This record gives sequence, structure tokens and C-alpha cells, in this order.
Amino acid sequence: MSAFLKPFNLLIIVNLLISCFALSSEEIKEIPNQHGLILKKVYGEHNIPLELEETGRVDTYKGDAEKYSLESPFGVYLAYDNNILIGAQAIDHTLKNDTLMGSVTTDILDTYQGKGYGTKLRKATGEFIRDTYFGKNVVIDSKQGISSSPLTFLHSDNEWMWGENMPSLMTALKAGYQIACIGSSSTLQMLLTQEERIKAGLWSEKRTKYLTEIGRMLSDPSSYFKEGFKQNLSDLLQALDLTQETDIVTFFRLWEKAFNDSIA
Repeated sequence: MSAFLKPFNLLIIVNLLISCFALSSEEIKEIPNQHGLILKKVYGEHNIPLELEETGRVDTYKGDAEKYSLESPFGVYLAYDNNILIGAQAIDHTLKNDTLMGSVTTDILDTYQGKGYGTKLRKATGEFIRDTYFGKNVVIDSKQGISSSPLTFLHSDNEWMWGENMPSLMTALKAGYQIACIGSSSTLQMLLTQEERIKAGLWSEKRTKYLTEIGRMLSDPSSYFKEGFKQNLSDLLQALDLTQETDIVTFFRLWEKAFNDSIA
């Protein structure tokens, strides 16, 4: 290679490095938070760490990382502590009856469960989205075309497993989510919102306390016949408003659970 061409080759290499760095920086955005985490929003399935394969939902994370830009509230958030990946959250969008919401999936890696990271991650993303996007129009580019609607709430299909997975429920409650109803497949439908008209239909602290007590007892079948279990179940049933669709769903889920367990 001639001495004349060397500077040009060097220039090409430098430009490639700059381009690669710019591309990388445009695919990862650090999200400020007050919970001691390094929180990063990522774009592109190649930015999904291999460690998330243990969650069994790596395809969900890859799909959402490809679907949403860094400027969108939706997509994938990775949580680190001291530069070690501890968990992730994927937020997909649903637009129904002109109401835009984010559906949240949260995973903490097995090694780091039970150390408060679930609460920190839910708080960090929830506060960021609340302060940045709630009530503001968000552009959605989907198969149905481009639309713009205000983001109303975040929704979590919480896998509490009738008390067997109480930590998942407790971290969501600590992060500000409230229960809407008991759903199918041993889940709780939970929402995070600022809108008072929606909050009015969510569970009060008293009703939530009845359910958490029931959950703790359901995780121990020997508690079924204890007075405390029957009292909490009675209090929760009496607190339901059967003019509300969500409370009707809750009533039938409780009845179904009690009936199935009684004949098991």
C-alpha cells in the first residue's frame, strides 16, 4: 500500500468507528431514576441480553425492542445494579375504544429475586412514564396506520398465583399499582394511573388488605378453615360492588377458587 493511500484508509476506519458509535448511542438511552438503578431503554433485538433467556420471554423482549423507538414510552427497559443486569421490563401498547394503555411485563433474574429489585424497577419505569407521558399524546405506528392518543394508564397482568407468588403482588403495590379485579389464570389485573375517574374504580387499601391476607392463607392450605381466612373472605365479598363489571368478575373468580378447592 502506498504512503499516499494510508491516510485515506485511516480516515475511512475512523469514520466507520464514529458511525458505529453513533448507531450504538441511538439504540440505547439511559433513563434517570431515584432508585439506585442504571435503567436503559434499548432499541433493536440485538440489544436484548442473553441472560433474559431464563425468563422464557426473550421473544417478547426482542419483539418489543424492534417495535418501538427510543422516544416511545413503549418498548424494553433493562435494569442494572453496578453494571450487572438484574431484570427487564417490556411495555407493549393497546388502543381500545380510544383509550391508550401500556401492558407491562416485568422479570427479575432468579439470582436477584427477593432483594427489592422488582419494586425498584417498577417504580423507576412507572415514575418515568407517569412524569413524561401520562396525559400526553403518544404517536403509534401500527398495521392500522399512524394514530395519536393520550396515554391513560399502565396495566399489569400480575401473576400472583392465588398467593403462591405474593412477592410479585407486593412489589406492584409498593410501586403504586392498584388492583382492578381478579382475572383468569390466577392473575390480578392492576393499573397505574393519574386519572381520578379511573382510580375511583380501583380497589381501596382496605379491600386490598383483605385480599393479601387471603393470599397468604391460600398459600398454606391448612389455613383454609381458620377463622381469619373466613373473616377476610367474608369482608372482601361484602366490600364488592356487584353493579360493577370488574367486581362481578372478582366475585365469580373467588367463588370458582373456593368451589374448586373444596372438591379437590
